[in-house]
Amino acid sequence: MNFFKKQAKQIDVESIKKQLSNSPDLVNRTVTVGNKTTIELYFLKILVNRISIEKNIISFLNNSTSEEINLNYLFEHLPITEVKELVETNDISKYILDGFTFIYFPFEKKRTIRWCW
Repeated sequence: MNFFKKQAKQIDVESIKKQLSNSPDLVNRTVTVGNKTTIELYFLKILVNRISIEKNIISFLNNSTSEEINLNYLFEHLPITEVKELVETNDISKYILDGFTFIYFPFEKKRTIRWCW
């Protein structure tokens, strides 16, 4: 597993949407874990297998508790090939355009990108 870490900065999801020209293909899914922790997923539906998202990310999150969910837990337990931690809005937009899924933890100031296969 490869990790790319930089110092955390505040995320600007609206800037990401603008950089992607408010694409109608941009999907935002919100998942609530343990009735209190909200996690947001962003991806382009024309580039990502939605069944993989459902099976590998959403199912994983739904079977986790809010106490477990943080970046370290994700890195160690999410059943996927590659997880990267990014901090720059421009980098996040580029990864989404390349078929990655952006997993945003509003309670964390860091961003996480997950490879979709």
